[in-house]
Amino acid sequence: MFYTKLHEYFFTLYYEYINENLSQDLSLEKLAEICFISKSYLSHQFKTYTGMPLIQFIIKKRLIAARNMIRSGMPAMDACMLCGFNDYSNFHKAFKKEFGKSPKEFRNI
Repeated sequence: MFYTKLHEYFFTLYYEYINENLSQDLSLEKLAEICFISKSYLSHQFKTYTGMPLIQFIIKKRLIAARNMIRSGMPAMDACMLCGFNDYSNFHKAFKKEFGKSPKEFRNI
């Protein structure tokens, strides 16, 4: 599909906003509101441009940020909360699924 410079510009804005606000509400509703576009348009464009759903992209970014924090010695619970996960149990499951180890196991390597 052909992408214009405008599409690239908006994607860059979404990407930067997500990276700078990992601990905040990054729901589809919130991002669409910030960008003044519909949820369905944002969702469709994001998936077309990146190949993955927006929520999956956000979770992956949060998990990578948390992994880096844990690597640097931060307790897993703190990394969980700072990266926008409000429930440690969900964070633990997602972390283990993504990296093949629990946060505690990962820190001990």
